[in-house]
Amino acid sequence: MGGTFDPIHLGHLILGEKAYEQLHLDKVLFMPSGNPPHKRNRQGRATDDQRVEMVRKAICGNPHFELSLTEMHENGYTYTYHTLEMMKKQNPDTDYYFIIGADSLYDFDSWMNPDRICQNCILVVAVRNHTSVAELDREMERLSLKYKGTFLRLDTMNIDISSETIRDWIKEKKSIRYYVADQVISYIEENHIYSPVKEKDDFPMAEYDFIKMEKKLAKYLDEDRYAHTMGVMYTCAALAMVHGCDLIQAQTAGLLHDCAKCIPNKKKLKNVQAGTRFR
Repeated sequence: MGGTFDPIHLGHLILGEKAYEQLHLDKVLFMPSGNPPHKRNRQGRATDDQRVEMVRKAICGNPHFELSLTEMHENGYTYTYHTLEMMKKQNPDTDYYFIIGADSLYDFDSWMNPDRICQNCILVVAVRNHTSVAELDREMERLSLKYKGTFLRLDTMNIDISSETIRDWIKEKKSIRYYVADQVISYIEENHIYSPVKEKDDFPMAEYDFIKMEKKLAKYLDEDRYAHTMGVMYTCAALAMVHGCDLIQAQTAGLLHDCAKCIPNKKKLKNVQAGTRFR
């Protein structure tokens, strides 16, 4: 089962368990996508490491569930056909079943190389509330003929919950209990995923980071350079307000424009050679 799992919820787990039971599988691989082609804008979402950890926590109590990091890499966007071909090459005697939702079935024509996907796996389709079984069966038959593949419908209850809904509920401070595993809920809360972090003084996160940068910069600049830097920052802020630009971005640019001025050249060169990031 592939997906962003942002976050993983009980719907994913139920589908995995039902597929295991119905198809008599050896195990179910939960495979978080590192860079899914159809979800390139991931701003405000969980990081790759956080998504992996949420999957790990969600499936840890099930002996026939397994985490696969096959698609977690930094070498460009991941495509299902490529992943399946690689897995089939590594395990030629293994029969792979790829679990997808009804929404993905209706988008299957737009996937990269759908014929090559069908050559390397059997597709297992889960039902969603807004799709009738008869309509789903017709689409599965059409795709099967078009791509010479095998599509099976998963005989399970309609589970109409999405990760997007879970994220929205978290932002709206609604309960996600019974929709997400308890250990995953605890991890989300501890790491403030999907909700803005508030500090004691209720600064928005961007402003809070900005103030931390300002205090840290004072330690690295001499008195004159710091005074100059603050003046540039205020000028940038004024120009941003006049021209309708982002105030925080303008202030940050002004604040950091001389951030390495007082670091000795030898140390700067040493840091560059070592690949050290200036923070």
